[in-house]
Amino acid sequence: MAASASADWSVKDRAGREVRIALELHCRGDRPDTAALLTSAIEARIAALPAAQAGFRVVNTQFLRARAEQRAANTRAILIEYRFRLMAD
Repeated sequence: MAASASADWSVKDRAGREVRIALELHCRGDRPDTAALLTSAIEARIAALPAAQAGFRVVNTQFLRARAEQRAANTRAILIEYRFRLMAD
């Protein structure tokens, strides 16, 4: 996890949070598709996240952005950002 942030997303009768996370995947290789399968698997797992969790419910999940960059020493970094809106049970 590269970064996270949260903000209040409460309503009159229930506490809520908007949580943003940025996941950064590091891999080696000079081909842009080096980590494509792993990135797709991460995105599929996030999409399959059950709404019901212990103490809260995931109201919605939204993909925000992705970025890939080639770095020194033949490494590549892929950053994937998501927003989750949660309500307390």
